[in-house]
Amino acid sequence: MTDRAELPTKEDSIAFLAERLYWNMERLDPSDNTPWTALSDDDKRFYRLLVEDLVLFKPWVAAAQAAH
Repeated sequence: MTDRAELPTKEDSIAFLAERLYWNMERLDPSDNTPWTALSDDDKRFYRLLVEDLVLFKPWVAAAQAAH
């Protein structure tokens, strides 16, 4: 069993998922190849809000996880 102290914080998890979402969106439809680290705080916030919105749908997220 994983020790809870080893788990990332909610904020760290959302930040990681936001960066991953951005990376995948850029890979699928490249714009100007701006790396995540060069995005403005507002742009990063946009992606974090998208992730937060998606994880609100917990039954759907759980069903998607169960499918793998």
